[in-house]
Amino acid sequence: MIAIEIQRHFRETANLPFCHWCGMNFPPQDPTNGGVAPSSHTFDIRDRVPPGILKTHTTHAGWSRTVAAEKSLREQAIGVIDEYLRAADICIKTAKPGGGILGYPAALLLLCATDAIGHGALPDNGQFTRLDVLADPLFGPALSADQARQVKNWYRHLLAHTGTMALGVHLEPDAQGLPFDFDSTGAPVLIRVGKLHEVVRSAWGRVNKVMFNPPSASKTQPAPTALPPGWDSSVSSAVSGVVSMPGYPRGRTP
Repeated sequence: MIAIEIQRHFRETANLPFCHWCGMNFPPQDPTNGGVAPSSHTFDIRDRVPPGILKTHTTHAGWSRTVAAEKSLREQAIGVIDEYLRAADICIKTAKPGGGILGYPAALLLLCATDAIGHGALPDNGQFTRLDVLADPLFGPALSADQARQVKNWYRHLLAHTGTMALGVHLEPDAQGLPFDFDSTGAPVLIRVGKLHEVVRSAWGRVNKVMFNPPSASKTQPAPTALPPGWDSSVSSAVSGVVSMPGYPRGRTP
């Protein structure tokens, strides 16, 4: 409990070690900005004199206004990845009634976070999915390019688009060992979700957020005119590059 009794106490509130929006502590080198408290959306102007300026995570900036107008692309991506990792942690710590954890959403969130980290940490190569970052030393014991491609196709894409995984692959809740197990051919046939969370979180902690550079929508959004004749975008092009082939229902391909 902090009491504000004199002017010095009032000034000290500007350097509190936690965010006044969400209550979470600021990790080292975490970008912050100042938020006015009490909020003008909640308190009358007469009760806000003088207003306090309390530190907040930059990802909360413009919460009550248009996100695109108040946040840079970097700040938005950092906030999204932070929330993916926090949500994955909740899934891992949530026990299902019949036993086990919420492994499928946790795995998908972690692979989406990894994909986003790849987009911002690696040089832009025009690809929509950057799970090739798993082949980067940033993630510790690196996967080969083929193994990263298999993780993308067997786990991430299927979980996101069809609610399934490739036949013969598995998830386990373990936080010990390596995040992936491989068969005799080197194919990743098992993900230890708890360990993957630890690896992705550690990798994200090593990323230089100042230099983090996610691609803009204008560089990654597929143009409708670029689709072959007869093809039809099944969803908003800003959300996905999934398209329908001629003769197949929307959003389905053979």
